[in-house]
Amino acid sequence: MSSPKRRLDLARAAAHKVGEGAIVDVKLRTDAQVEGTTKVSVGVNLDSAPVPDRRYVADAADAVYSDESVKLLFGQKKLGTSELRTLLIISIVPDRVRQFLETVDAMQQPSLNEIIKNLRLDEVSLNRIDSEPEQTTAVVSNIVGAGVSGGETCLDFYHMSPFSILKIQSTHKVALDPVVRVHVRTALFTALMKKLRQMLDELPKGENT
Repeated sequence: MSSPKRRLDLARAAAHKVGEGAIVDVKLRTDAQVEGTTKVSVGVNLDSAPVPDRRYVADAADAVYSDESVKLLFGQKKLGTSELRTLLIISIVPDRVRQFLETVDAMQQPSLNEIIKNLRLDEVSLNRIDSEPEQTTAVVSNIVGAGVSGGETCLDFYHMSPFSILKIQSTHKVALDPVVRVHVRTALFTALMKKLRQMLDELPKGENT
């Protein structure tokens, strides 16, 4: 029989750090790989996660790859020009981007393609963003949720720290830090998804997982 002190130590070891974020349930799935290793996938229910307090409305978007991460670029244009007033840079590692694209592909009733077809949305081009305005903010994310309604799309970005990830196996929960909600028109969101797919396909094999 374990002592009260031992039980207290175990509880402390399993608990998430104070201030890590909102605690939400996760589902773990274990898959055997061809090379004999085991891959553990984590499913997070974002329906129970709080909406990020910070909001950003973007009318320009792009994506670049640097320093082993994908940089999602969201900008606000100055009136009557393509020059940016502000820029939001969100860094995400490639495997998390791939997971997000899989969730977009899994959208049903309607799917993203059905929304585009029904609305007869014109194909748009992304804005080439290669310089930063004075008002530039950079954040990090590794969990993304998307909501699409007609011509409007919002993206909720969250981050789970390595401290929180290490607790998943013992707690089956994760602490999510709400980062930012980005509002963008659906046509621009579709163009961004297309570029992200192309970008991941072109990455070196070791950097694409």
